[in-house]
Amino acid sequence: MKKFLIPTDFSNNAGKAMRFAMRAAQNNPQMHLVFFHATSTEIPARTPSRMYAELVEEDIAEGLEKLKKEVHAQFKELEMNPSDVSSETVAIYGSFKDNIQSEVKRLGIDMIIMGTCGASGLKKVFFGSNTVSVMERVNCPLLAIPDNYKFHAVKHIAYAADFLAVEEGFEYVVELAKLFNASIDIFHINSILPHRIEPDTFDKTQFVEKLKKKFDYDALTLEFIELSEEDSDDALLGIQMYVSEKHPSILAMATYDRAWIEKLINPSLTKEMLFHTEIPLFAFKKKGEQE
Repeated sequence: MKKFLIPTDFSNNAGKAMRFAMRAAQNNPQMHLVFFHATSTEIPARTPSRMYAELVEEDIAEGLEKLKKEVHAQFKELEMNPSDVSSETVAIYGSFKDNIQSEVKRLGIDMIIMGTCGASGLKKVFFGSNTVSVMERVNCPLLAIPDNYKFHAVKHIAYAADFLAVEEGFEYVVELAKLFNASIDIFHINSILPHRIEPDTFDKTQFVEKLKKKFDYDALTLEFIELSEEDSDDALLGIQMYVSEKHPSILAMATYDRAWIEKLINPSLTKEMLFHTEIPLFAFKKKGEQE
């Protein structure tokens, strides 16, 4: 990973994502940050084409200037020197949601880092209006920063995975871990993820060693999460159990599996109310699902 897109609408949660990216890039010269803003001041449809073009250029210029001031303010809040981080600012005219995929491609973006809109739990982190829209539209991974997140050094990345398909897209998780020199702790929720594993007969050592060799990364562990029969359809509970006990720095998940997504959208309401996360969510599509 090299180029990171950090979109902003100048909200507080967008600012939190900007500060996360700045801190991450401070001691990581391989990271180049692209601070991005889409401006779309309404221009009457009957405006003459020449005047329309001039108004668009003016709107972009104003948006870019506002973006530069916001970036400077965020660096100042962190007491960081902007020259210590490789970055640029980009402003466009048009809808953010409609243009995000083309801009990701045009700019050669490897990952998006963005704040969530009023997220107070994993369901809202995963399905907040802007965040889920971006997840659906782009092919690159996305790191969603909850608005209640307090920055900590990234040491452990927890990957909620289907062990029998863990290699598909796992390179994204490894690339993220390498950025922070973090461990990857893979966990499988039995009865929830597509393939059920028998923990007593599954050779975890062989499985981990195979992954280490294939992806050239040694800091890997794995664990099974067993749910009671009455909770066997509650994916959020399984994740909460793991997150509460292990306190990972980032939670990673693939978003391609519709059945898995449906289990996240429709957990038991009681358990959902108990589930809150204060850690970023790293979401990615498996390459076979990318458009």
